[in-house]
Amino acid sequence: MSEISSVLDWGPGSCWTSAMICDGRDVHIVDISNDVIDVALGIIPDATAYLIDDVSSFKAVSDALEDERIDLLIVFSVIYHFPSLEYFHAIADLWKRISPKYIVIKTMMSHGDS
Repeated sequence: MSEISSVLDWGPGSCWTSAMICDGRDVHIVDISNDVIDVALGIIPDATAYLIDDVSSFKAVSDALEDERIDLLIVFSVIYHFPSLEYFHAIADLWKRISPKYIVIKTMMSHGDS
């Protein structure tokens, strides 16, 4: 943890994951919902928040994040919410360009069409 000064929480939900490690760190949150961002900013008011709600905002967020140095990417229980494989590829490409030192991904696997 001593090597981590910046965190990107992709899909922060209630933001509890970032809240555990945010003290003294530069935190960035990305979500598709203003409501989620409002909750996250209530917990970590100094976080930089990015809303992605269409293609142009995805491009703007991508450009902004590429200018940041991100040490840790957190993706906690969010990938299964991605609407398509194309969406996943676009985001995975962005994560590759950001090139964080560490990545923490937790997701759920299920049966059926998921």
